[in-house]
Amino acid sequence: MWALLPVKSPSQSKTRLTSVLLDQECAALSWAMLQDMMSALDAAEEVGTIALLTQDEEVIDFGSRRGYQIITEVPGAGLNASIDTATTELAEAGVDRLLILPVDLPTIRSSEIDELCRGHRGGLSVCPAIRDGGTNALVATPPNAVAAQFGPDSARQFLKTARENGISATRVELRAFERDIDRPDDLDWLLQQRMTNQTSNYLTESGIADRLQNPTQGAIA
Repeated sequence: MWALLPVKSPSQSKTRLTSVLLDQECAALSWAMLQDMMSALDAAEEVGTIALLTQDEEVIDFGSRRGYQIITEVPGAGLNASIDTATTELAEAGVDRLLILPVDLPTIRSSEIDELCRGHRGGLSVCPAIRDGGTNALVATPPNAVAAQFGPDSARQFLKTARENGISATRVELRAFERDIDRPDDLDWLLQQRMTNQTSNYLTESGIADRLQNPTQGAIA
């Protein structure tokens, strides 16, 4: 199975966290989460090829050095249009199954990715986000089975669109995929999780963890 990671420029990522993090901290956190997702995918038995969908030169260089496929995002096209272009290219190249993941799921482990992939029986497998009904994982056969519609409430929309078009679709409830890191309360939740990875190391070594857990001891400058 192929995996596709849409990757926004880290310097422009996680802007909803700027009430508690500096701009450079948002960028560094984005890098740490990207590396954790890459490590989980690298170790997943069910994933054979990893592709990055991005237009960020630093991400392209980083991914290329790790041996990933690079699909250049169309400037100004937007996330869903860029994903549609990528999935069409992959389908035409003979890719039959595709896993699409966001990068901001730092608690994900390779075993959980394998569980999702092994349970896929064709059509769509959709993992909803617990907060806004977005889509935190999508497995599609073929890769362009339905048009991309990522965003709030997209899990329901994916399932509805698939069924309207006679495509089998399954809502997959896996706790590991329920919560992405997008808002300050997500960071609070993340700090309560037991994990040892790039993200947890960064939050600890940067002082962010201590600052957020002990807000009276200091605020961001």
